[in-house]
Amino acid sequence: MTKVSIYTKDNVTFGFESKDHATGIDEYEEIVCNGVSALTQTLYFSLLEVCGLDENKIYDYQEDGYLKVMIEDDAYLREDVKTLFSSMELGLRLISKQFPINLEVIKLEVQND
Repeated sequence: MTKVSIYTKDNVTFGFESKDHATGIDEYEEIVCNGVSALTQTLYFSLLEVCGLDENKIYDYQEDGYLKVMIEDDAYLREDVKTLFSSMELGLRLISKQFPINLEVIKLEVQND
């Protein structure tokens, strides 16, 4: 099962972690994995290309079946960034609704320091 954790501060998304892609539960796993990858990678590159965020202000780590993206400054409060995160979350939740045994999406509130 693919799991996506969406991280928020004061109910505003600032990052996500996607893991356990392509574990082969059933024939739909590849479809789900590809959909999750398309949404999460499009978000990352849109933060850079569309929103113009500095890549040095975005923590990203990727390996096989794993992607983590976190905005490291207050740019996550910008309306364009909020819209991108909301769109990604909507897409992920729609996939999860159709394929609930293949994708789990959870939202985690992080306490401010």
